[in-house]
Amino acid sequence: MARLYVGNLDARVTAGELEDEFRVFGVLRRSVSLQFAFAVFSL
Repeated sequence: MARLYVGNLDARVTAGELEDEFRVFGVLRRSVSLQFAFAVFSL
């Protein structure tokens, strides 16, 4: 499992938008959008 911190997000960013952006890197298992996120991927 890989965990990536993504910071300085606009407050209007949704979890769906994060999933769309990171989909090219693998299956996104979890994300949280509160002006930051932890994107967790299965390797």
